[in-house]
Amino acid sequence: MKAAGTAAAITGFSGVGAASGVQDDCTCEAGTTQCFPEEEQDTNCSYCKISLSVGESCTIPDTNIEITRESGRCISYSDPDGAISDIALKAGNFCECTYLSEVELNEDDQLCTTTSEGEDCQNDISHITVEYNCNGEPPEECEYTADMTRVDSFCCDGVMVCVDDVEQGSLTCPVTAKLSLESPKGTNACTTSSMEHTFEESGCYTFDLSDLCCNPTEVTFYDDNENVIETCTPDESLDCRCVCENKFCKVEGIPEAGESYCDGAITVTNVTQNGSCFSFTSTVDICRVFVKGGGGPDAGETYEFPCGTREASELCANVNPGGQLSQISHIDFYVCEDRSNECSSVNCS
Repeated sequence: MKAAGTAAAITGFSGVGAASGVQDDCTCEAGTTQCFPEEEQDTNCSYCKISLSVGESCTIPDTNIEITRESGRCISYSDPDGAISDIALKAGNFCECTYLSEVELNEDDQLCTTTSEGEDCQNDISHITVEYNCNGEPPEECEYTADMTRVDSFCCDGVMVCVDDVEQGSLTCPVTAKLSLESPKGTNACTTSSMEHTFEESGCYTFDLSDLCCNPTEVTFYDDNENVIETCTPDESLDCRCVCENKFCKVEGIPEAGESYCDGAITVTNVTQNGSCFSFTSTVDICRVFVKGGGGPDAGETYEFPCGTREASELCANVNPGGQLSQISHIDFYVCEDRSNECSSVNCS
């Protein structure tokens, strides 16, 4: 036998059918319920034992819980406030109680009587018992205000968002912050369109953008029903591309794999194609690499990294007039010295 009062709150709606007879409030019957014996009942919970004919519905008094008898052996229910802890069905002397907390709903999202082995009990429901409001009071509705949310920083390398219920002192209902992102102008470098974080308690969270080449564009805060609480946008649109104007260093000739250059800032990790291509790692953010080959003073290939990179692979010199890859003559590295627009204040509404 199931011990009463041990199930977590069960929220949502099951498949409610068309009821032919609708009662305003259920009549909670007096007497002992076999599925929740009095000695096992949780004193913090309320119980309502009801009988319904097929097609009838009723609402548990002082709640928004609605129970519908769909057939001889099945019911559906709605519980928009999440007040239900459990529902038990009793069907005849030879069928054990069926508990919502212990079985799955059928394909029509209905709770039906079963035996302990999980097979259908062929007897019709004799009574239904609902265990609810196990905190002793009906659940409080969440209240959200814009005073709960804020953006503490809005920058290229990260955006810090905070949530705090200033009236309650601690967060009582979840809040989700969504950061929208886009690629810097003229690029498709941003690999994700948004990031999300859900707050279960008061505090701050930083969306780390340091490894992404993305412009943050907007923060939207949502309640647990996905309704917008507040939207925050930057006063100035951020441009997180590097300012890439000054040459950092020059490597003459074909580099050697495993060697470091530029005062140790650049390490060549591989050289391929008979000295025409190379790979590197760096201790600084490189925003442009020019690989000079043969075919004239301006002949070469330029590789752009709009937000800077600390590694790249298979950067090759140009194809010479004969249609072959040129060997590397020299390599110019440009360092990301700043961002076009690093941070912005925000406006929330």
